[in-house]
Amino acid sequence: GTVAYLEDLSVDVTKVVNTLPAIFGCSIEKNLHPKVVFLTQEMGLSTSEIERTPSFLSYSLRSRIEPRYRYLQHVDHNTGCSLSYMLSSGDEKFARVVAGASLEEYMTWRSKELGIA
Repeated sequence: GTVAYLEDLSVDVTKVVNTLPAIFGCSIEKNLHPKVVFLTQEMGLSTSEIERTPSFLSYSLRSRIEPRYRYLQHVDHNTGCSLSYMLSSGDEKFARVVAGASLEEYMTWRSKELGIA
């Protein structure tokens, strides 16, 4: 189950579960694993990032994690910012503060490039 999956990732299971108890309601196959694959293969980060930012697993891969990461690549912004910094703010603050763009620029790009309204 979930605990075994987290143990296989070599993360502090207690920390992740205490921070994000809702993780037990997430499908490993449909929810957690795709996020871990994106984190490690697309973003080039280690699973230890999950320990630092357990909330990463609570965000939508399709509508939050991937669009923001791809937009930061698009604007050639340092994609090495923390996961928490990249994901925790609303769209307007993300666009303005993290990406250095306007909300309109981000939303237009997101809609055009990823088909997300």
